[in-house]
Amino acid sequence: MQPSNPDTTKHFETLQRIGTDVAPRANIAVRAKLKCLRKEISVKRTTVASHALLMLLFWAAAPVLSMQIQPSDTAHPSPCLESTLRLDASSVEQIILHPETILEDPERFWREDQAYQLVELWHDAINQPLDMDKWREGVERLAALPQSERESHSQLEAARRVAAIEERFVEQVVPYLCKWIPSDADLSTTIYFTTEIIAAGFQQRGDVVIHILNAELLNLFVHEVFHRGYASTYRRYVSSEFETDPRRLMYLSLQNEGMATYVAYRAIELFPQIGEVGQSLIATDYDLLENPEEVANLHSRLRRLYQEADQLTADELRSRSWEIGIQERANYVVGAYMAQTIERELGRGALVETIKNGPQSFVAAYNSVAPKERQIPTL
Repeated sequence: MQPSNPDTTKHFETLQRIGTDVAPRANIAVRAKLKCLRKEISVKRTTVASHALLMLLFWAAAPVLSMQIQPSDTAHPSPCLESTLRLDASSVEQIILHPETILEDPERFWREDQAYQLVELWHDAINQPLDMDKWREGVERLAALPQSERESHSQLEAARRVAAIEERFVEQVVPYLCKWIPSDADLSTTIYFTTEIIAAGFQQRGDVVIHILNAELLNLFVHEVFHRGYASTYRRYVSSEFETDPRRLMYLSLQNEGMATYVAYRAIELFPQIGEVGQSLIATDYDLLENPEEVANLHSRLRRLYQEADQLTADELRSRSWEIGIQERANYVVGAYMAQTIERELGRGALVETIKNGPQSFVAAYNSVAPKERQIPTL
């Protein structure tokens, strides 16, 4: 800290210079004056330091006083941040350890196992028939294993690892996802892990099912839990016609799958394990998203579908939408590219707002900043 009086400082610096440059015998008076000034400055320093300490204590106490007087944001967190997530691998444990019991009464297992209840609903929702013969063959293979091999089965080990990461995963994923959806969204869900199913993962009736082979791919969890938050929000703002009109459903899937893919893609820093391209759907989607030529190709196919939508019957449109949007991954990759563009050009707040305003606003926000040849046709 420098002396507070400029004149004293200047005088002090002059005397220091004289005291150094002038011979000692000719400088007794000057040294005496210098000693007095040093004492004066020392007193001033002590006074200033005391004042600074008092001010520091005051400002340190100010936030505490402020919290007592003013409402605190942390005292009333957003509903989203209060969401509760739970990981449940009991279905895997039942199938691996007790396949004989399941085979004695398969219908009862499908009726009572919570993960498999959702599996059946998912098949109905996507109009995909259940291959019960293939499912039974898988369970029979497990039943043929000695109990000792079942106990050390790789899928059962994966289930145990899931239990070990639950607390850390929930602590990380809830605040992360709440940055990407409206503050009144509800992420609360149970993530069920199971086996002997054809899906990698899905969200159904507010809960999530993940194939245990994907237990290491936490970005897939992020993707599916985003769907839960999205579903809890958009229905408050969007009319029911979006769920009955196949043309509008294309917009809904484009926004829902696209944003889920983009948000999970941005979570790679938190959860870097994404699997191998060609084996993991999320790794394949991210690889496509990072390839401009692939994005352009999928974009072109999706644009053509939208342009032809009015000329197709409802069944034809559903079939083509499933083929291009889901199987060829256009809704995931192009939708993620659109979300990325909206965030880059308009900000994350504008991207989140499109969930409240509906899928058409997602397309409109993207089209407002996209080149004409890259815009998505409106219905």
